[in-house]
Amino acid sequence: MSGDVWYRRHKLTVFTRDITSLTPEHSLFRHSIIMDFRRISPAENIFLLTALFFSTAKVNGFEVRITTNPTAVEFGESLEVTCTTTCSKPQMIVEYKPGIAPNRTRGDNWVTDQFPSVQKWDFTVPCIVICESGNENLEVKKEVAVYNQELNVRQLPGPLEVNKPYQLECTGPRVYPRNKLILTWLRGSEVVQCNSTGVVGFPDEDVRLRNVLSFTASTLDDGQVYTCLAEVDLGSNTTKPITKSSVTLQTYSFPEPPRILNRDPVEVNQEVMLTCEVPNVYPAEKMRVRWFQGDEQQNSVTNRSDPTTVWATAAWTPRETGLTELSCMADFEDYPSVPLKNNSISIEVYVFSDPIIQVPPSLVKIPVNITCSVFNVSGKLQLRMKKGSEILTSRSASTGLTIYHTVNPQAGLNGQQYTCEAKLTLQHHSNPIVKQRSATLPASSIGLVPMDGEGYQFLVISVCFYCYGLYR
Repeated sequence: MSGDVWYRRHKLTVFTRDITSLTPEHSLFRHSIIMDFRRISPAENIFLLTALFFSTAKVNGFEVRITTNPTAVEFGESLEVTCTTTCSKPQMIVEYKPGIAPNRTRGDNWVTDQFPSVQKWDFTVPCIVICESGNENLEVKKEVAVYNQELNVRQLPGPLEVNKPYQLECTGPRVYPRNKLILTWLRGSEVVQCNSTGVVGFPDEDVRLRNVLSFTASTLDDGQVYTCLAEVDLGSNTTKPITKSSVTLQTYSFPEPPRILNRDPVEVNQEVMLTCEVPNVYPAEKMRVRWFQGDEQQNSVTNRSDPTTVWATAAWTPRETGLTELSCMADFEDYPSVPLKNNSISIEVYVFSDPIIQVPPSLVKIPVNITCSVFNVSGKLQLRMKKGSEILTSRSASTGLTIYHTVNPQAGLNGQQYTCEAKLTLQHHSNPIVKQRSATLPASSIGLVPMDGEGYQFLVISVCFYCYGLYR
């Protein structure tokens, strides 16, 4: 086959067996997407032309054109096909495959066929024109793309976790020829991924084209609309949108459970502020953080120190001693599919009454006992009496305890400070709890005051107390 020619530009393909017979008049194609142009026989001068939405061929001064409305047809919908020619005395033959029967009207140089409901996937329009005036024959064929609108986008599993990979999967509608379908993913109005096939396929098979978009979720995807668009390729960079489906993404970040900031023991009947935080949260305004004691929810207050950290505080007053379990729970109330996260602690509640120190008033050189007492504890108690850094006496017990220290007051001890130090060690904490109470020794000075021969009056002056005595 010397002299064969094969030419393709986009969807344009021209083929002839004899290049010498392809004259300028034979090769005029206007506004068409030509797939196959073939001279059937040099003797008969019959040319074959296949196009997508309209076809025009010209030979020896006359042309033949096929137009369709719509350019691609949905299965079951109506179609109008028109074949026209510029030949002044044409014989026009338009014959379809068996089972396709149109409603036909014709004029001197045109034929129009109406199809109320297209029921064939393989829909080819042939138009043969025999021009008596020029003794020329020309055949044009147009293949109409047939489609349905069964587009399916697989739903994602609820809100997407930030920094994790996901896939958006779109399964396209049935289209024949298959290579005319284009599936496109758009992020907003931006094209992010297209897919098509070069396989024509068979009209009786239902093989669907898929477009799978892989991506890593981010906070920028929250509220973002992704659209899968199905189009029929009409050639010449022209497409016909046939259907689409969109999904709106929701994303979240919740990598860590709540952090509880309270770890220290708590004294019974004393109010403390419970605090926990949840870091690296998105969207922080949708996160709910609550405190619980057992199954009882505490009165929690939520606040946000920055756009990604949520805090929860609750005022809590324990009423019983021992280990008490508290938990901080965080979740997205609007996203029930996102698992909640919590953290728990056991806080030791203890009893530890304040130490009491008693320093009675005294006379110089008269011994007195300074006492130090703690009446109620839950734990191991160590009680010390101290003067400055000097430990005067010390004892331990697991219940209330009183210790004392005897001093001989002197004028030089007036104003001396003594400290009662109580140290409580709990079972579940290594660091002891320390309470102190101090008092000053009120040592007195003695003066003699004469009384008109009746004796002497003793006047004792003390910092805290006084006494008045009469000695004869």
